Amino acid sequence: MPTVVALLVVALAVLGLAAMALVALPLAILLEVTVLALVAGTGMRLRRMRRPRREGARAGPRWTTGWESEPLADAVPVVRGRLAVVLDEWGLTGEAAEPTLLVVTELVSNAAEHGRAPVRLAVELRGDAVRVEVYDGSPEQPRRRPHDPARDRGRGLLLVDGLSGGWGWIPSPPGKVVWAEVATEWPE
Repeated sequence: MPTVVALLVVALAVLGLAAMALVALPLAILLEVTVLALVAGTGMRLRRMRRPRREGARAGPRWTTGWESEPLADAVPVVRGRLAVVLDEWGLTGEAAEPTLLVVTELVSNAAEHGRAPVRLAVELRGDAVRVEVYDGSPEQPRRRPHDPARDRGRGLLLVDGLSGGWGWIPSPPGKVVWAEVATEWPE
């Protein structure tokens, strides 16, 4: 009988550790990706100076899409897939395209969750950077929250900040445009 109790205690301990590992692993991976994005973003900001945008000036091809009503939950992966094809046509593939795809994913998700219709996305190749602009009908300023490892969500703008050479927002009545410029080449 004591052997059965001991085996039961050991089995419960192993199951408890396995459950904790299943919870901790995704959080650890997310934390590592966030730190990598922040470190890479800092390197990019040191490497290149921001150029002011001149209205109407275009350095390369432009791709746009939008929704007159609230984007559906499945709209973000569809846009990401379409944009991957566009970036490939512009010569940006693999690791060169991934930061732009992540920034677009975060900004469109934020517009869908926190903004109002209509929502529009414009992506433009500008020399050594891709400019991303997401318009939504809400005038509310985007807020970057401090990092909290206990939260499941709320890290989107931290990722945008880490992956882009610069980002911000401008009022565009009745809403706003949130923009980011993502380098096409990572520092070595």
